[in-house]
Order: sequence, then structure tokens, then C-alpha cells
Amino acid sequence: MTDAARRSGVTAGVLAQAAWAALLAHCAGVSDVVHGSAFSGRPAELPAAERIVGPFVNNLPVRVNAAASLTGAELLRQVHGTLTDLAAHQFTALPRIQDCSAVPWRFRLFDSLVVFQNYQIDASLTTLGPATTLGDVDGPIHTNYPLTLVITPRADTWELLLVHQESACSSPRAAALLEDFTTLLLKLAREPAAPLSTLQSACRLPAGVSPAPAAAARPDTAPAAPRNAMEQRLAVIWKRAFGLEEIGVQDNFFDLGGHSLLMLRVHGAICQEIGRSLPVVALFQYPTIAALAVFLEPAPGPSSAGVPVSAPSALKSQTASRAAAATAAAARAAAVRTR
Repeated sequence: MTDAARRSGVTAGVLAQAAWAALLAHCAGVSDVVHGSAFSGRPAELPAAERIVGPFVNNLPVRVNAAASLTGAELLRQVHGTLTDLAAHQFTALPRIQDCSAVPWRFRLFDSLVVFQNYQIDASLTTLGPATTLGDVDGPIHTNYPLTLVITPRADTWELLLVHQESACSSPRAAALLEDFTTLLLKLAREPAAPLSTLQSACRLPAGVSPAPAAAARPDTAPAAPRNAMEQRLAVIWKRAFGLEEIGVQDNFFDLGGHSLLMLRVHGAICQEIGRSLPVVALFQYPTIAALAVFLEPAPGPSSAGVPVSAPSALKSQTASRAAAATAAAARAAAVRTR
């Protein structure tokens, strides 16, 4: 792998990420694909970066044009250029990147992450002084992405670990993905002049068709328009969150497909918009724009001045059950290894 990367004028990590992008394109049946890449946050030009204590790893989206007509060498050069450009922005937070895109908050920027562990590991990491050593150490990898590919180069081999969420990818399919990735990686290293279509033809998994993102659920009735300034401000945030052109003030956040992570994004945007803190639980208690607007700006009057308006008990019960389901929906992860 190292020799093949040098012959192509790229790093070994570029070789791995190009192979993963080619596999994604093959399985999805599209040429425009995006995966995540882990950056160390310790740029080589920063003096003594290796001696700074603490994790600085950040994940950035890598968009690749993996057209079947490209050669392996052209794909490698493209990925190399993209990763080089991204290195200057490796400290940028993903929410900030998504805010610069047209991707609604309810979607991830990418569903798979590639981690190429190219840091040096020596015997000093397994010792605690001259008389004490560590053995049988296992550090499980936890990730919130449906697929996470971890590549660890060793002296004479590469260890591949594919962590997958069972709800998104079964164990047999994960094993097939890892087998196809290994095949593509080897063919890309050995035959960089071959067209990408030729390299992908060796994959075990058939070429698929990428499913379109599910549209947010809409009620049957026409959406009720905002009636005041607060409802209008909240509607702008919800439209951005769900990627919808119209939002009704009576639309339920959870009926539209809202989940706990999206709720946190919306919560942060609301706090920034109104210029004050807001309890997160308020979004569970008042899951419509109309109810939340009243909570934030109660109408003046003897019965409401200074008193938050409560949601109906039936709505509270329904919302609480949804919130509990969203909180309990932690996906079980599995891992497939190969060498």
C-alpha cells in the first residue's frame, strides 16, 4: 500500500479514502458521494504539535466525484487535492459547515466516516515504568455514524475495522462491504490506470440505486401562517431545520420528523434568535410554533401576564411518549474486522 501510494504521488490515507468513495458510488449507483474524514487537528506546520495534550480530532465532509469514466489515478489526484484543501479548515465545526450548505438540519452531511490512524505507536504505550506493563487492552470504538471505517497500518499489514449500526446495516452486509473495500483497495493500488468502472466490477455487492431522502411529513390541511413576529421568527428556524418552504404554526415538531439531535440544533438557533436562554424541555412541552411562541411571549392579560401557558394534557402525554422513544433510540453498534 505504501509503495503504491508513493508511485501515485499521494499518501496511503488518500488511497484508502479514494477506495471508500469508489465503493460508496458503486453501492449507491451515483457518482457524487460524500463521506466523512477524521482530521487530527495537529497540523504539521505547528511547532511541537505532537506534545500538546488533549484530543483535537474533527470530522469533515469529503465530497468526491467518482464517475465511472475516471481512472483510478484521476480519482486519487482528486481526493488528494480535496483533502489538502480541507486541511486548512480542519478546525471548523460540522454545524457551521452545514449552515453554509443547502442540507437541512434533519439530515447528516455524511453517513459514513473514514478514520486512518497513521500516528506512531511504540512499546512505551504498554508500560507504566520499568516493572509494570499493560496487556490485553481493548479500547472499544463508539460512534454515532451508521458506518465507521477505521484503518490501522501495521508493520506488515493493514488492520481494517468496520463499525456499523445494526439498524442501518446488517452484519452480513457489513462483512460484504468490508470485503469489497479490500478488493477495491488492492485493485486501485495495483491498477491505477484502469477505469473506475473496471475496478468496481470486481465488487461482490451489486450496484444499487441511492434512495431519495424521505420527505418531511405534512398534514393534510394547508399550513397555518404565522400571526405575529415571534411565530414568524420561529417559522424561519423550523423551515431551515426541516428543509421545507412552508411551515404551519400548528405543525407538530415530532410529526414532521423531528428527533433529539435536531431538537438541540433548533434549541440553539432559538436561543441565539431571541437572545436569551431557553429550557430544552420547553420544546417537548410546546412542540408547535404557536404554543412555543405563547410560552416565549405570553399575551398580556390578567390570566397570562408572567405565567407560561401550559400545553393540553393530552398533547403533553403524547409528546412525552415521543420524547422517551427518541431518547431511547440509541442504535446498537457492531464491528467487523479483517486484515
